Amino acid sequence: MIKQSKTKATPRIAIIGKLKALLGRIKARKAGLDVSSIYLLVNERGLKLSRPDLRLHFQKAKESAGEGPPRPRRAPSQLLAV
Repeated sequence: MIKQSKTKATPRIAIIGKLKALLGRIKARKAGLDVSSIYLLVNERGLKLSRPDLRLHFQKAKESAGEGPPRPRRAPSQLLAV
């Protein structure tokens, strides 16, 4: 449950457009799984996706899109020398 920090009010989010389409695709995919799950993002076995799993999926998608592997981050001292 999401609550606003100051007023503790629960915000309402309109589910329309691209968000509605995305949630529909997720629901259709999950309907094909034998295991039901309360989690929005699940793997092929119906188990929730962990952060490392999700990162790996994005990594593979970026590589197949032609962006290649991520570049190593530079140390803060190297950022000033640019």
